[in-house]
Amino acid sequence: MCGRALDRRTPLLVPDEPASRTDARGEHAVLLRIRRIAAERMTVVVTHRLEGTRLADRVLVMDEGRVVGHGRYEDLVDAGGLLADLVALANDR
Repeated sequence: MCGRALDRRTPLLVPDEPASRTDARGEHAVLLRIRRIAAERMTVVVTHRLEGTRLADRVLVMDEGRVVGHGRYEDLVDAGGLLADLVALANDR
């Protein structure tokens, strides 16, 4: 993710796959920085990486362009559905 995007003082930040080219340490650092910045502005993070969704206030789950779930991470995992299925698959490695 471009550091300049994080340093700008825009009211909306939309990082798309911000940690896609990083290892686990890099991903952690990027997500922590986004979390700090998100407290100051509206932030929409687009990601396929499930771990990043744990940090969100609200998660939108999309399937083939349609929203199929929304809410808190824990609630979505507990309720079943697509996110719960994906988390179960990720944990079954």
